[in-house]
Amino acid sequence: MFNKKSPQPIFFKTIEELNTFGIPKEVELWEDGFRTNRNKGFFEWWYFDAHFDDGTTVVVVFMTKSITEYKGPLKPAIMITINRKDGSKLFKAKKYAVNSFFSSKEQCDVKMGTNFVNGDLKEYHLYSEIDDVLVDLTFKGIVKAWRPGEGKIYFGDHAHYFGWVAPIPHGTVKGSLSYDGKTHEVKGVGYHDHNWGNLSLPAIQDHWYWGRTTLDEYTVIFVEQTTTKNYGSVKLPVFLVAKGSEVLIEEGEMLKLETSDFINHASGHKYPNKLIFKWEKGEDKVVITLTNPRIIEATGLLSAIPKWKQKVARLFVNPYYFRFHSEITLEINYQGIKTVKFGNTLYELMQLR
Repeated sequence: MFNKKSPQPIFFKTIEELNTFGIPKEVELWEDGFRTNRNKGFFEWWYFDAHFDDGTTVVVVFMTKSITEYKGPLKPAIMITINRKDGSKLFKAKKYAVNSFFSSKEQCDVKMGTNFVNGDLKEYHLYSEIDDVLVDLTFKGIVKAWRPGEGKIYFGDHAHYFGWVAPIPHGTVKGSLSYDGKTHEVKGVGYHDHNWGNLSLPAIQDHWYWGRTTLDEYTVIFVEQTTTKNYGSVKLPVFLVAKGSEVLIEEGEMLKLETSDFINHASGHKYPNKLIFKWEKGEDKVVITLTNPRIIEATGLLSAIPKWKQKVARLFVNPYYFRFHSEITLEINYQGIKTVKFGNTLYELMQLR
């Protein structure tokens, strides 16, 4: 075991540090493959979302187990969330037999029953069917696969970590969705990331804000993670700005978040009505302002465990996940680029305590 009171997280960021550990700067095909194993003490998920031209959105997650049960055995599952264009939500989740689960370590090639997703960092085919809901989509990357530094945050030592890579920070999507007794041909824009680790997230992270947006030719990913008090309540930012297919900014350490005008939620948690992400380096500056959030998903993470365990767990933690739709303003003053963009976006707040 390692001492939980004294260590600070280590986040490898620089090219020099990557070279020291023999890690390539560019994302390689195997990095979107199976990064953990079937043993207890690990979790992993492949996340996809798409925003379609008709106003519909979809999120599909292939996971080896719930993050609240990382110490448990393999429990393959898929979650599908469709937000119809009228704002109403359709949610489906299903667990699959352990012997129906397969994942390659060479690249993204994941199967659960008849469901699958496979891809090569440039193009992905996703197929999932739960009850009367079917998702059949092809994602094609525009911004190249990316990760911050090594893509891992280490806690205490190099054996305990939380990993993240974004094979498609921004891309196009087309295909079909079947729900409500109808099949809908869809096209739009999409995103794919991949997470894995071997620690209890509520033990190491207090909360995080995560968002992304594409406004005209600009794509931005903005994240602030905050560790628990045992790890010093350290801020761990992640930041990417791309123009078209070109990455402009990927240094996250200068990103700061300001939150204000908090609103009480029935869960006992609070969320801000205004968020301002600021990135500054010398004369260069990027400001992202999120306002007027509307909750489109609010889910207690303890619902994934048996009810008798929920009562005990709530004495210690009440992890909650929020997804919001909000107004966004993007201001860029970088290397001669001066622009202001307005629009709408989705972002999330994960509160793990």
